[in-house]
Amino acid sequence: PSQYVSVLGRPRSRKGTQCNHLEEMFLCAHFSVGDLLRAEAANPDSPYRTVIEENMRLGRFGPKEITVETLSRNIGQVLENGVQTFFLDGFPRRLEQAEYFEEHV
Repeated sequence: PSQYVSVLGRPRSRKGTQCNHLEEMFLCAHFSVGDLLRAEAANPDSPYRTVIEENMRLGRFGPKEITVETLSRNIGQVLENGVQTFFLDGFPRRLEQAEYFEEHV
C-alpha cells in the first residue's frame, strides 16, 4: 500500500529542499501542491484553469476536489514507476482536505 507524508511548514522554510533530498536517497516522490496547481492553471486545456487562477489571485487554496483530483492524477503517473511513498508539500491544510483525500485517493 502507498504511504503519504504531509510536509507542512511556513513558506520558504525549505520543505521542498528536504523533500528533494529524500527523493534522491529513497524510492519516493515529492509533490508540491502549489506547483501542481500552478502547472494546471498554466495548461490551456485544463477544465480547472479559470477556477485555479481566480483562487490564486484571491490568495485562496481553492476547492478540495480540484486539488485532490490534480494530485491524484500526478500520483497515478508515478505509481506506474513503482513508487509507493509520497511527500505532499503543503497539503493538506485543513482536516476536510485530509478526509477528502483519504476517501478519494
